[in-house]
Amino acid sequence: MARLKIKNFGPIKNGYTDSKDGFFEVGKLSIFVGEQGAGKSTIAKLFSSLVWLEKAILSLGKTKSEVSTQTYLKKLLSFHRIDSFCTDKSIVEFKDDFIKIKIADKKIDFELLNKLEYTRPQIQYIPSERNLAGVVNRFSQLRMMPDSLQNFLSVYDDAIRDSEMQDSDSPIGNLKVRYSKRKEKTEIYTKDYSMALDEAASGFQSAVPLFMVTKYFSDSIKKLRNEYKFKSVSEQKKFTQEYQKLMKQMVNSYSKDLEEPFFNSPQKNEIFFSLPVGDEPFFGEPDNHNGDTFKNFVKRTINSCFYNIVEEPEQNLFPNSQKSMVLFLLRCLNENKRNSLVVTTHSPYVMETINNCIYAGTLQQKGIDAKSALPISEQLNYDDVFAYAVKNGKIVSIKADDIKQIDPSEIDECSKDINDVYSKLCDMEYGVEN
Repeated sequence: MARLKIKNFGPIKNGYTDSKDGFFEVGKLSIFVGEQGAGKSTIAKLFSSLVWLEKAILSLGKTKSEVSTQTYLKKLLSFHRIDSFCTDKSIVEFKDDFIKIKIADKKIDFELLNKLEYTRPQIQYIPSERNLAGVVNRFSQLRMMPDSLQNFLSVYDDAIRDSEMQDSDSPIGNLKVRYSKRKEKTEIYTKDYSMALDEAASGFQSAVPLFMVTKYFSDSIKKLRNEYKFKSVSEQKKFTQEYQKLMKQMVNSYSKDLEEPFFNSPQKNEIFFSLPVGDEPFFGEPDNHNGDTFKNFVKRTINSCFYNIVEEPEQNLFPNSQKSMVLFLLRCLNENKRNSLVVTTHSPYVMETINNCIYAGTLQQKGIDAKSALPISEQLNYDDVFAYAVKNGKIVSIKADDIKQIDPSEIDECSKDINDVYSKLCDMEYGVEN
């Protein structure tokens, strides 16, 4: 679980005022609601930037001297085009079990807490502009897009072309998805018909990129221990070098207590065993002289969980399809205890679906079998869920601890207003007739 503090950053002025220190929690599932322009996407983008920075420091070895410049901060925030939100008065702080990060005076500072047990995440921001993927086939030809959108389109291109992603079942519309190499287009189809995604309804154009990228990364994390593919030669080289160093330290440590070493030292470019990694080696779990283990090494070196940050999963979708999309996202979330899902939304259907999943999880904890209503894979622990309304520069919790639900009134106040007007009109009609 991470804690975040934001003040004077874009539309977020006062930040979270429900706690004395100004920190609010971002956990397994975090939801942000609010009117357009209120700042909910700003928070999601800032969280995405900070967990990426944490990854760069703890897993990629970025140093204080590298990240403490204004130039580096601008580059970090410009990925999501929120660099102009950061002023001399901005204060942003992030902390979890592994690191403390602070942004003030347009500079980054950090303090390491527990680097060895850090779990490296796959981080993906899924923007509201994702429906562009449904109508454009050659993303490399597009120019002047935000870096975050270019990144998403590139990942979507990888996902849709991946052989293991072909004929995937969509969570909405009972459709399957595939990529046609001959046509160079994404297609959706049933047993009765097929069509190119760029010819389909806007709901499909929004849902398919979200679904495919989420499934692509969720599946890759799930299969990680059996088949990891390095993304580049340099990544493989870096892994091998650090791995050899750690194994050498471990072997030397154990050999001191034995008459003979476990095995002969490796040759110059030889590693002790090759990926894919199955069960850890018998010498892998005990600490070396630095307190490190092979398990910790793998966790911080290879993506071992999935941070999925989604803008408006309901975009262009019919209410029933919104529910199906949310349940799909929750199934992916629950596949790994270290996964995290951050959602911005305007939809009461999204909120009420999540509330049902919380309710089912609460009943299950009480010993009441709720699996016939919602399977375990879709149930939520109330304590793992955090929900906030963003308005007037403030961040306010909308969890109702007494009933263990999220208060939907913040997002569905309009329904009350509409019903009130309807009641007045009815009174007018019957008042005239009577």
